[in-house]
Amino acid sequence: MNKKLVLALTCVAVISLAGCGAKKNNTDAEANKEASTIVVDDAANKASSEESVEVKAPEEAKELSVPIVKGGMDREGEDAIEVVFEWIPVEGADGYEVDIQSKAENDTEYTPYEPGYTELEKDGDYFITTDTKFVASAQDDFDFQIKVRAFRAEDEDKTFSDWSKVAYGQTYDK
Repeated sequence: MNKKLVLALTCVAVISLAGCGAKKNNTDAEANKEASTIVVDDAANKASSEESVEVKAPEEAKELSVPIVKGGMDREGEDAIEVVFEWIPVEGADGYEVDIQSKAENDTEYTPYEPGYTELEKDGDYFITTDTKFVASAQDDFDFQIKVRAFRAEDEDKTFSDWSKVAYGQTYDK
């Protein structure tokens, strides 16, 4: 039989069996890992040559996870009330873009947050940070909403995760 035909049929059979016969105790990651390498031992050609063919699934570019942002916790600052937003670090991220908006307590619409002072760089409407927290502040009663996305820098190109869910915080007690 043709080696390519045997290889193709074996791959189809292994993939079919992997989907149906995964062990109950295996996690999805373990099942995917087991299915990513297929070794074919061509018994029909064994007499003519002692070789086995190994086919590996192509490595996919590792996507960045979506950051999980915790709701803002307020604390006394030096000149104002600070609201601290934190998120869990994303594996493989070189930094984060932060989209934060604010509004006075009685206003109905949020506008881009413009702090009086920050050391953070801004790229368009978004703050850039390598930290896993952002501190907003206000002297009056303000509401904040924030979302974050991770990025990986490759030369001048950036790869982004999806935006996190929106997290909220305020400088006053509700």
